[in-house]
Amino acid sequence: MCNIIQDDTDLYNCTFEFTPEEFKRRENIDLYQILPLKYAIKILLNDTLRLQPVKSWDDKYELFLFKQNYSLKGSSVTGFDAIMSRLYGQCWSLSNNEEFKWRIYGNGDPTMVRIHTTLGKLCEVIKKELNNNRFINLGKVEYYDASKRGAYINKVIDNKLNGEDIQKSLFIKRDCYAYENEVRVIEWLSSEPQKVGCKWFKPTIKAYTEIKNDAVKTLIDTIEFSPLVDNTKYKQLKNTLVNQLNSVGKNNIEITRSDIYDSLVPENYEIKV
Repeated sequence: MCNIIQDDTDLYNCTFEFTPEEFKRRENIDLYQILPLKYAIKILLNDTLRLQPVKSWDDKYELFLFKQNYSLKGSSVTGFDAIMSRLYGQCWSLSNNEEFKWRIYGNGDPTMVRIHTTLGKLCEVIKKELNNNRFINLGKVEYYDASKRGAYINKVIDNKLNGEDIQKSLFIKRDCYAYENEVRVIEWLSSEPQKVGCKWFKPTIKAYTEIKNDAVKTLIDTIEFSPLVDNTKYKQLKNTLVNQLNSVGKNNIEITRSDIYDSLVPENYEIKV
């Protein structure tokens, strides 16, 4: 687990699958997320990122490493359910393929928006939480076919289920999802008793976890509305959003509407006989 970040090397060691070159130019690596407008507004007004339980994600192959049956000297190895219940995450995409992503994640909902940040800004958010003694990893997802996943499980077993292999497994998905080009934030909620004031408490399973620090305030620099929202509705939503952002001193966020379908206007052609 990673905590207490003193320099770039410490921070890089908390990431998965980014090359050293990518990490060095992280300020120039774009990240995108499509989500309902109401959730984007919560992030912007509350300066808070919400991480959902990984167990709640749609893909049934998530947490594949924890869903296998393991035995040691004839006895079943247990305890993985407890681990799975303490994992929380959030997903971003490196892909700027607008039409494809709007069709997949837009759900035909004109009130969906796409927010933009950079890997560098997200790293700063994570860095502050690591120094607050939280256990968080940031990584680029790799996409494996069934054969490669099986080989990875065998490798993990050969390595006696060591912590780094288990952490890395959370950044592996089936190859049919390669179009997502995903970056993940994963938090491991501690099961160890924690001291609050003069008392010790055992952490409870939460419906979600949140990241709230100064770096979240400048995380998002662009909000793009769905191409499915008409111009009249877009102007109404934009005006409301601008007023909300101005109320918390955020007047430097670019707000646009995707125009990828605007050019699909029928043109006039004459058929000559």
